[in-house]
Amino acid sequence: MTNSSPSSALKLLGFASLLLLAGCGCSSDPSPDSPEAVRDEPRPDDVPVIQASAQEAYAKGDWQAATKAYSRLAFDETLPPAVQSVGWTGKGIVDYRRMGEDGAPPELRDTARASFLHAVRLDRMNPVPRYHLGLLYRNEFGFNQAALEQFQVYAALKKNDVEDIHVARALSHIAELKAEIAREQSARKGADRRNPSACASALQRGDAAFRKRQYKTARFAYDAALKADPLSYDAAERLGQCWERTDRTKYGMEQAYECYKQASSLRTYAKTLVAAAELAVKLDKRASAVALYSRAVAASPTDKTAIDGLIRALRKTGDAKSATAYQRYRDGLPRGR
Repeated sequence: MTNSSPSSALKLLGFASLLLLAGCGCSSDPSPDSPEAVRDEPRPDDVPVIQASAQEAYAKGDWQAATKAYSRLAFDETLPPAVQSVGWTGKGIVDYRRMGEDGAPPELRDTARASFLHAVRLDRMNPVPRYHLGLLYRNEFGFNQAALEQFQVYAALKKNDVEDIHVARALSHIAELKAEIAREQSARKGADRRNPSACASALQRGDAAFRKRQYKTARFAYDAALKADPLSYDAAERLGQCWERTDRTKYGMEQAYECYKQASSLRTYAKTLVAAAELAVKLDKRASAVALYSRAVAASPTDKTAIDGLIRALRKTGDAKSATAYQRYRDGLPRGR
């Protein structure tokens, strides 16, 4: 295959943008889209032919053919990253469209996300996967903060396309998500009885004891801090650390797990989500482990600890297809942490 020109990549991006107008359609069995399956088929000699093939298949609702055509772009490492990114975007959009069909495979949510993550990794200036990640996180995963961030990036990338209807929709999503997040915060248990001054004083005592490795003393101080301000991330997160260090029984792990979960509900940090997920694994809370690792990946898409944990957790629940999709994304990340 000859390398495509920048104009070919732009045309592909334009077509991918048009796919945003698509609603949900109907489905057949999952299409073969592995690199091996794509490599076994005869393939056109240039990108425009593949683009036309994908467009025609998509218009007909032939998801298997559309996925195979987009896979040819996605998997061909001789192509410019921007063109590969369009291939992954197209694959993700096909899966996203199929999600609303009767009898749609449950893994489509994750295979679509993995494709969009691939697309962003290859071309951070491609706005289309950002928009769809925002939709997935808001409507399918329930990750409002992650959805907000994706829509904000999309709007920034499209700031010069003020007439694009999807920019207006993204701005509407942003306003709605900000309002939802504010309502959630004001409705939290304990929001009406916060005592920041008492919390800060207890945190100082806890930090002093923690530095001396007096973890039980620190635990009592952090517990007091959290009681003074139930919405203190620092108090909840540090209390979880102390429970892990002072009580390795199941009860202690449960307490640490609940503290990390509470902290993660206050701020979305991958590190804390991973800590909660690892305890969920030890406590055999498999569904919770998947959800927590998944949120960690949304918060930090290149965090290999979070991705590896998600892959392992999915395999334990029997979701091999989603695990494989994330493994493929993980394998494409740069080496090192």
